Amino acid sequence: MASKRPDIAVGLSPPPGAGLPTPTGSCAEVIHAGAELNELLERLVRRHAAMTLVQFRSIELMATAHPERLEPWEVGETLGLSSNHVSVVLDQLEAKGYVRRHAHPHDRRRRLIEVTDSGRERAEETSELTRSLETRIMATALTPAEHRQLMLLLERVRAATAGLAEAMRRRPGP
Repeated sequence: MASKRPDIAVGLSPPPGAGLPTPTGSCAEVIHAGAELNELLERLVRRHAAMTLVQFRSIELMATAHPERLEPWEVGETLGLSSNHVSVVLDQLEAKGYVRRHAHPHDRRRRLIEVTDSGRERAEETSELTRSLETRIMATALTPAEHRQLMLLLERVRAATAGLAEAMRRRPGP
């Protein structure tokens, strides 16, 4: 007689879409894991830093580049954001006092962005929190050797998808 496992979801509402078939395969698993990790990091950053994950990643990128100033397109390209989204994020960060925009010295149509001291401090504090969560998750799920192997495999997957994405961008049509 098989032992009955306790139902850990007793009393909880089913999630939206419960009962619907879910996509299978390794790509779906990577997407699901990424979405869950993204949600955890988003909640952490919102709760402790009062900003979105995209805002945090933007100031973290600029803090890493400091003292070099970046152009908005560099932020967008690095983080995979549209130019409109970058503009909105930079407006929000500027309102919080985390970044400053400057005129480009050689082209008045372009702007340069620099992270402020308070932006760098916020990026450092928040980076510590996100690294701590990431370390905790990985230590719970994987051995150090498995974590290294995962990183190598994900690098290979990202290299393969980058090549395909570039080829698809060159191809006309939807």
